[in-house]
Amino acid sequence: MRTNHLVINERWAEIIGRSRDDLPAPLMIDDWRALVHPEDMARLNAAQAPKFHSRDYFFTEEFRMRHADGHWVWILSRGRAVEMSATGDALVLSGVHVDISRRKTLEAELIAKSDFLQRLTETSVSGILAFDPSGVIVFANMEAEQILDVTGAGLVGRNHTALGRLYGARDRSSGAGFPFERVARGGETLHDLRLTLCNADGSERVISVNAAPMEARGGPVQVVCSVSDITQRLNDERRLAQAAEEASHAATHDALTGLPNRESFRAQVAPAQARARGRGELLQQVFLSIDRFQQIKDRFGPQLGDRVICKVAERLSALCEPGQLLARVGAEEFTFLRRCRIAEDPECATRSLAAAFSQPFDIDGQPLYLSASMGLSLFPMDAQTPEEMWLNADLAMYEAKALGGNRAVRFTPTLRNRLEREAMIGQSLQRAIRDGAFALFLQPKVSLFEAGRLVGAEALVRCTEPALAGIGPDVFMPIAERSGLVREIDLLMIDLVGAFVAELRGRGQKLCVSINLSPESMRCVRFGEAVLTHLEAARLGPEDVLFEITEGAVVDLNSGARESIEALLVAGYELSADDFGTGYSSLSYLQKLQLKELKIDRSFVSRIGLDDCASDAIVRATLAMAAALGLRTVAEGIDTPAQVEWLRQHGCDQGQGYHFGKPMPAKAFLSTFLGPEGVSWDEVALG
Repeated sequence: MRTNHLVINERWAEIIGRSRDDLPAPLMIDDWRALVHPEDMARLNAAQAPKFHSRDYFFTEEFRMRHADGHWVWILSRGRAVEMSATGDALVLSGVHVDISRRKTLEAELIAKSDFLQRLTETSVSGILAFDPSGVIVFANMEAEQILDVTGAGLVGRNHTALGRLYGARDRSSGAGFPFERVARGGETLHDLRLTLCNADGSERVISVNAAPMEARGGPVQVVCSVSDITQRLNDERRLAQAAEEASHAATHDALTGLPNRESFRAQVAPAQARARGRGELLQQVFLSIDRFQQIKDRFGPQLGDRVICKVAERLSALCEPGQLLARVGAEEFTFLRRCRIAEDPECATRSLAAAFSQPFDIDGQPLYLSASMGLSLFPMDAQTPEEMWLNADLAMYEAKALGGNRAVRFTPTLRNRLEREAMIGQSLQRAIRDGAFALFLQPKVSLFEAGRLVGAEALVRCTEPALAGIGPDVFMPIAERSGLVREIDLLMIDLVGAFVAELRGRGQKLCVSINLSPESMRCVRFGEAVLTHLEAARLGPEDVLFEITEGAVVDLNSGARESIEALLVAGYELSADDFGTGYSSLSYLQKLQLKELKIDRSFVSRIGLDDCASDAIVRATLAMAAALGLRTVAEGIDTPAQVEWLRQHGCDQGQGYHFGKPMPAKAFLSTFLGPEGVSWDEVALG
C-alpha cells in the first residue's frame, strides 16, 4: 500500500491471456485499474472506500477484467490485509483472483431461460372455452382443441363430462372432473386450478384452468374458461430449481472436495457462537494445514496433489460427528468447528484430527506419509467474535508450523503478544529499510600463523531505527527472514561495505570483508543478479568481498539458490561455509560449490581444551578434512590464548572472536586496526 506495487503469479496473468513478462515491471495498482471494466471500477471504488475508512480489510468482490484477446473475464477477488501498521492501517493486501466467467455465463443462461419461460407463459395464446348453462361446450379455439381434444372428435357440442378424466393434482381419489359445476352452480372464480389429464398412452399432462361465471343480461349463467398446458413449464421450473440449488451449492462448497468453503464456514460460526453462549458451552475451532504440501505438488504434480487433498478430506469427514463442521479454506488448509462442555479436554479435537494422519495414504498403490500442523482457538475463552476466533486459530497453526510442524498448538494471549511484538519489529524493519537506518559493524579476522596479522573482517549489521533500540540482529534478523525483508537487508549490507572499502582505498589500504548472505535471500529468484548489480554499483570486486553462506543454504539447494551461487562463482567471488558442523556437513556439496573457506562454529571452539573429547575430535576432523580438500579454515568465537594455541597446533589458518576484538562500528574499526595509532600485530595476536 506504500508503493502501490502489485505482485502476481503466472496464473494471474494467464487468466487475462498474458504472461508476467507481457505486463509492466514493476506492476502497479494503476496498471490493474486500467484492466478493470470502467463500470466495475467505479462500483469497486464506491464499495471499498468505507471499508478502508473503517479499516475493514476483508474483501470479496466480483468484476470484469480485459483479456488480451479483447473480451471481458469475470473475476472473483478475495483478499485481506496481511501486514498492518501500528495505527491499524493496511500495509500489504494479499488475496486471490479466480476466473468465474463460466459461472457468470451459467447464471446468465439461467436468468435468460427463466425470463423466456415467463414471457412464453404471458404471451402464448391460451385455450378458450365457453359452456352453456347445461355444461355443453359452445366455443373452443384451436389452442383449446389441441390441449383438451384427446379423441380428435372436436369439442364444440360436447358436454364437459366428455373432456376425459381430469383429476385434481393433490387428490386423485376424489375423481373430480372439469370444474364446471363449481363455477356455474357455486359461483366461484377459479385461478390456475391445476388438473391432470391422462393421455391415451398412459402419460399425463398438467392443465392450468382459469374459470369464471359469466351472466348474460336477463339470461342464464354461462361459464368461460381459459386452459393452458403447463406440463413443460413445470418441468422447466423443476430443472431450474435444481440448477439453482446446484449453483447455490457450488457457491458455498469447495469444488474439489465437496466440503463447505470459507464463506459457508464463516456464515455458520456466528450462529454457532450464539448457541454455545446460550447453552454455556465452549466452541472450538481448529485450523489444520498439511505439512510440506507444496513439496508434494512440486514432486508429483498438481493432479496428484488434488487427489491427496480429496483423500485427506475423506478421512477428516469420517471423523466428524453430527453437529460438527469441517470446511476446506485453502489449498492445503482445513478448519474444524465443534462444541464441547467446559469440563471436556479442549485438545481432544486436535488429537482426533491427528488420527487422520496416523496411517499412510494410498496413492496408486504407494504409501504416502503426511502430517499436519494445527492451531486451536476456544470461544469464549480466547475469542469473542468469529473473526477473532478464526485469526487466533490461524496464528496458532502458523506457530505449530514454525515449531517444525506435525503438532498442535493452542492459542494463548502470550502467543498473540509475541506475534504482535514481531509484527511491530517487522514494521520497524520496513521503515529502517526505507530510511537506510542500518550501520556497519566489523569484527577482525586474523592469521593464526603470521603473528596475528589482520587478514580480513566480517561485516555485521546493526539497526539504528529508534523503535528497535536494544533489539539486536539475533532477534530482528529471524523476523526479517520470515517476513521477506532479509533480501533488502543483505543488499543494503553490500552498499555499506562498498562505502567502507571506498574509504579504505582513499587511504591507500585494502581489506577483504566477509558478508553473510541469508538462506532466505539465496532462495529468492534472481537474487544472485541483484547481488552482482549492487557489487558493481559499490565498485566491489572479488578481492574486496568474500561471501559467507550458512550450511543449511549450502545443503538445501533449490533452483533459486543454485542459480545465485553459480552467478557469484562465475563472477569470481569466493564462498565460505559458515557455522560448519551444525547442520548436514555434506562433503559433496562442499566440492560442488567450489568453496574456498570453512568456518568452524563457535559452539565447538568454545569447548576446546575443556576435557570435551567430542568437541576436540570434531574440530580436529574438520581441520583434517579441510586440509584434504584444500580449504582455508577459520575458527569462530575464540576467547582465550589457549584456544589460539590449540588451533594453531592443529593447523587452523585464521581466527575470529572476542580474543582479537569485538564487533565495532566501521569508523572505530578503522581507527583501532587500520589507523596510524592502531594496535600492533602482536597486540592483535594476544587479544
